[in-house]
Amino acid sequence: IVSRTGRYKLLVLTGIGLMAIGLVLMRQLTATTEYTTMFLWMFVTGLGIGPTLSVFTIIVQNAVPFSVLGVATSNLTFFRQIGGTVGLAIAGTVFGNSLLNRLPTEIVASLPAQLQPQAQQLLGSGASLNVNPNDLTGVGQSFGAAVAAQVPALQPLIPNLDAAFHQAMSLSIADTFAIGIVTAGLAFVS
Repeated sequence: IVSRTGRYKLLVLTGIGLMAIGLVLMRQLTATTEYTTMFLWMFVTGLGIGPTLSVFTIIVQNAVPFSVLGVATSNLTFFRQIGGTVGLAIAGTVFGNSLLNRLPTEIVASLPAQLQPQAQQLLGSGASLNVNPNDLTGVGQSFGAAVAAQVPALQPLIPNLDAAFHQAMSLSIADTFAIGIVTAGLAFVS
C-alpha cells in the first residue's frame, strides 16, 4: 500500500487504532473466554500491529541518506529490542502483582459457601501455604494439587482451586493489556 500510494501516515494510524481496539477487546479476557472469541481479538490486534512494524522500517529508511541506511535500520532494531525488554519487564511486574492480588479473592470465590468465611480469614491474615511457585505455573501442573499437598483436607477441592487459579491468571493477563492500550493511545496522538 505504501509503495503504491507513497503515503504511510494513514496506514500507521489505522494500524495503531486497530491495535488499540484489539487490546481493549483482549482486556476482557477471562478463564471462560471461548477460543474463537480470543482468536478473533488476537486477529484484530495483529492486524493493527502488523502494518506498523514494517511501515516504521520504511519510514526510518526513507528519512536518512543512503550512506547511513544500515546504521538507521540497526538503530531501529536496537531500540525495538530495548523497548521490548523494558516493556516486558513492566508487563511482568504488572502481571505478577495482579496475580498475587487476585488469587486470594478467586480462591475464596471458588470454594463452597460454608468454607468461604474461613478461607477469607486465613487468606486475609496473610497466611502462607509454603507452596513453591514453580509448582503452580508449569505446563501440566495443578495449582490445586500443589496446595492440597500442603493441606490434605483440600484434596476434594482441587478442581475449585484450579479454576480459581485459571481465573486469576486470565484476569492478570488481561490487566497487562492496559499497558498496551495506554502506549497505543500515546503512539496514536504523537
